[in-house]
Amino acid sequence: MKNKHKVSSAVNFGGWGWFLVLICIVYQMMYSAFAVDGINGYGASLAAYLSQVSGTEITSDMLTAMLTPIGIICCLLGLLFTTLVLKKGTKLVAVVSCFGMAIAVFCFGRITNFTNYTIGLFFVQIFGTCLAFAVHHGFVGSWFPTLKGVVMGWTTMGLPLTSMILVPFVTWCFAGSWGWTGFCNALAVVLLVLGFVTLIFMTNTPEEKGCYPDNIRPENRAHQDTREDLTRYFKTKYSIVDLLKNKSVWMIVIGFGIPWATTAGVMSQIIVRMMSTGYFADPFGPVAILSGCTLVGLIGSFCWGWLDTNIGTKRAGVLYNLTYVVFLIGMMFLHQMPVIMCTVLTA
Repeated sequence: MKNKHKVSSAVNFGGWGWFLVLICIVYQMMYSAFAVDGINGYGASLAAYLSQVSGTEITSDMLTAMLTPIGIICCLLGLLFTTLVLKKGTKLVAVVSCFGMAIAVFCFGRITNFTNYTIGLFFVQIFGTCLAFAVHHGFVGSWFPTLKGVVMGWTTMGLPLTSMILVPFVTWCFAGSWGWTGFCNALAVVLLVLGFVTLIFMTNTPEEKGCYPDNIRPENRAHQDTREDLTRYFKTKYSIVDLLKNKSVWMIVIGFGIPWATTAGVMSQIIVRMMSTGYFADPFGPVAILSGCTLVGLIGSFCWGWLDTNIGTKRAGVLYNLTYVVFLIGMMFLHQMPVIMCTVLTA
């Protein structure tokens, strides 16, 4: 499975490179299954289940509301996750996170009230956030130091895939004998397998697999002596404190953090929003639109990654945010649009 000896492209990542991409997609899916994408899809069913077993009224709004404070805590812990990746290596952090999340998800499947839900979600999200961000970025940045954009265009497909695969699966579980416990048991097994796969097959750098960064042999690089080729061996002189004082860092946080937070807010209420317009007679219409969003989201994920690599992160980021604003305005009129337009805008 050694990488090919030719210039990399949007699909030529080599055998082990593609293996890493697929593993990172699963990391994203495991996180998203219990984040906004997942809970928005099965929140009503889970709320009904918890109401029944606890004897108290629990609504889907109560469940999604807890994502905000827990998400803020996980964001603050992001510095810790990143520091662990830098000091201990991405692979070790990934293995611990997979096994830790597996235990947390197994326990999460046995919640019986709102308090249990909150505590369980907290631990699930801690390990999931570490996998989806610190570990994911650590592997991609090490293996593809100058092609991160297009590679992340592939790996972030795990987020829309959650709506296409895991949300229908948990709906099936609730409709049958598996229930919430069965769903969590299944994902705990997936996480255990993912942990062992990471432990046995993943490496911190491509050189450990006999491969090359960006899947490009040194003699095939256009400028072998450029700083770009040396970035993976460069040791920064900046500390975490220095970075927190850097204006560019905060511009990145604001420029990409606000759209991400907005997406979480929109997606957590999208089904309720669609139902409130009176355009849909039952939740099946909005759920079908979310499923259709998956295909659009997969294409969009790749396209934005391709643009990042070809026109630069700054230009792609500006274009993304401008497009995002236009789409948000369009979502104000979902009830007046055909289903196909609702699907494109929501994606």
